[in-house]
Parts: sequence; structure tokens; C-alpha cells
Amino acid sequence: MNEKTDSDMDINRDSFDAPRRMTAFLLVVFAVFLPFALNVSRYLPAEPVQLRLIAGIALTQGSLFAAAVLPFLFPPGTWSEVLVNLGLRRLEKVEMMRILKLAVPLFLGITLCSTLLTTLGKWFGEKNPTQPLVELLIKAPFSVFLIIFGSAVLIAPVVEELAFRRVLYSGLKQLVSPFAAAVVTSLLFALVHAVIWQVPALFLLALFFQREYVRSGEKTSYTILMHGAYNFLTVFCAYCLRLYYLYTGKML
Repeated sequence: MNEKTDSDMDINRDSFDAPRRMTAFLLVVFAVFLPFALNVSRYLPAEPVQLRLIAGIALTQGSLFAAAVLPFLFPPGTWSEVLVNLGLRRLEKVEMMRILKLAVPLFLGITLCSTLLTTLGKWFGEKNPTQPLVELLIKAPFSVFLIIFGSAVLIAPVVEELAFRRVLYSGLKQLVSPFAAAVVTSLLFALVHAVIWQVPALFLLALFFQREYVRSGEKTSYTILMHGAYNFLTVFCAYCLRLYYLYTGKML
């Protein structure tokens, strides 16, 4: 009879965890902008490309993960409290089914938007208006493909949903309206991922994740799985294009 639900714990601990939430918010903002301010890519090893990728993933994803999670680990608390604070709550069957139902339409819609933007970019004379990782997925050695697959499907969804949805959105929501917070968070998500031509597509993707995050009762575990499903479909499609390229020597 004395058991507390996840939502009860969230409500009861809001005031207690306010300093941790603000600390995480400031650290994530710092971790998002610092790599661009310092142009850290110039410090990464140029060759081999596998080492450059691993170093880049460790630097960007590692710093974001640490910024989003560490403030909730110190001072030490119970793991259940940490998980609730991070929004990592158990998913219901209906939520799992919704993710499966939306995964393919979401992928097709964003892919169509991205393709139109790529065509528009080429029409305006841009040589490569697609994300650089797409070409690596298709043309690079298989070891590079595996690194990108692991990062995109297993690492990025966890790190980015914790950093952008759980921390940045929650922090901005204390300063501006929820709608403005969603827009700013989604725009930042898009800007750190893509060349300028692909920002609109990724902005729409992030805005959709944001909508689903709010709809789920701010369950980070829900958008992590949705994000992972979307990235898996993206990498699978890239693998099909990779096979076509290997057999024909041509890019679609």
C-alpha cells in the first residue's frame, strides 16, 4: 500500500532535484556548443578513419552523456531514483506497439523530405548536400560501417534523448513556454547533426520525437526506443545502397 509510482516519485523529488536538473542543463548546453567553438575535429586523427570515428564518437557522445547523467549520480542516491530522474521508466505494451506502428511511416516521411532537400541543394550547386556519414556508410570499409551502426543504433539514441529531450527540453521549459522549448531543442538537435541543407528534415524528426516524448508522459525510454528504431531503418537502407554500390560501382 505504501508503494510509490514513478510519477509520484517525480512529483515528490522535483524540488529536491532542481539543482541537479539545472546543473545537467548547463553542462549539456556546454557540451553541445564546445566542440563547435573549439573546432575539435581538427584535433582528431585523420587516419585511419576508424580511429577518427571512434575518437569523435567518444568525444561528442561521451561528453553529452556525462553532462546529462553525472549530476543525477552525485550525491549518491538509489538506482530507482536515478532512473526516474532520467525518465528511464518501463514501457507498456501499447507504447511498444505504437513505436512499431510509427517507425516505418516516420522513416519514409523524413527520407522523402531529406531527398527533396538533397535535390534542392544540388540544384543550387551544392556538391554534397547530404550528411557525411551517409556516404561513409555506403562507400567506406565494412569496419567503418559497423562502427557507425553501433553508434547510430545503440549509443546515439540513448545519449541524445537523455541530453536533448530529458535535460535540454526540461531546462528550457523552466525559462520559456513548452512549445518554444520544444522548437529550440529540436533546432539544436538538427544543427549538431547535419549540413545546412538537411537541417529542416532533422528539425522535423526532432520535433516529432519531442511530441512523442511529451505524449508518453516524458518517458525517455520511449523516445530512446523510437530513435533507435528510426536509426536502424536508416542504417539498413544505407546497407542496401551499399550492396548496390558494391555490385554496380554506382550511387543511386
